[in-house]
Amino acid sequence: MAKYISVVDVEYKVGQVDDEIISDARNAGLSEAGIEAMIKGDRAIYKRELDALERRVPGNVWACMSGYALWFNAATTAEQNKDYREIERQLKCLPR
Repeated sequence: MAKYISVVDVEYKVGQVDDEIISDARNAGLSEAGIEAMIKGDRAIYKRELDALERRVPGNVWACMSGYALWFNAATTAEQNKDYREIERQLKCLPR
């Protein structure tokens, strides 16, 4: 199975992360070590650097969405479906 790094909702094959996504990561405050890990597909370092970014800038959208994408790609289909069902349930509860 090929390795993937997910950033927000789009999956990028390792080694095919483009300059725009690197620029977005840099602008969001991701460290150079995190960017290098994103490009090389080193999930452990990437996650560590996302966690560090989240601690430096709580609620950082890049860190939150990227961390979620990393979890989602590693989750089983059952876990993914359960998560989608919970999101759908919460959306139905929103006032119209």
